[in-house]
Amino acid sequence: MPPTDARRQNQLVSERFIDTMDKLLRRAVPAVQVIAIVVVYTLPKIVHSYATYLIRDLVNQVNFPVASVWYVIFRVADRLFGASAGGGAVFMIGVVATVCLVLSSVAGFWYFVVVEIQKRRRGDSALRFDTLTKQLPITALLITLAFAVFICAYLTAQHSADMSNLKIDKILGSLILSAWGAGLLWVAIGDIRKFLGNKARISSLAPSRDKVTPRNILGPRNNSAERVLG
Repeated sequence: MPPTDARRQNQLVSERFIDTMDKLLRRAVPAVQVIAIVVVYTLPKIVHSYATYLIRDLVNQVNFPVASVWYVIFRVADRLFGASAGGGAVFMIGVVATVCLVLSSVAGFWYFVVVEIQKRRRGDSALRFDTLTKQLPITALLITLAFAVFICAYLTAQHSADMSNLKIDKILGSLILSAWGAGLLWVAIGDIRKFLGNKARISSLAPSRDKVTPRNILGPRNNSAERVLG
């Protein structure tokens, strides 16, 4: 087999392997996160120990961007089904619906995260747009979320410092939140720089109206003079 054919064959095998791994990650990561949520919220009801609550808090910190959606879901569910908390069909339907919404939000969020990482690895993104009216709100939202996460991380670390005994879960939680904030800020800054770079590149490729040509230098042709000389 010629070297070029062997190289092309190896490239095809590598691309197929990467594509297979991408598909596997799109399914595996959301499934692992959903299983982790189910386990950490079920385990404290069976084993009452500090470690189980510590793990639950850390999993909540890992899912912090979607945990804010949970708060809204819990508040709405409490308003709709809180009056029948003593039992009954309505209460059970509310519990099942709330659990399904929470788990669906976790799976959907991590599926989007994996797909977005894979897109960015190829130079694409679902959060990048061609117009400023679309790109600016997304960038502003990411920066706002980043600073909100930084504030939560600071408050978590401050709460740990105020305690008489140092709690490892607060320290780890603060580090996880800081990582989320740094990631969101990095994505926002990178996207706006990419947008401005694309705009500058398009402007540089556009033809200039004031482009200097020999005809512009010599001025308009004098048709009457040409006729006389001819």
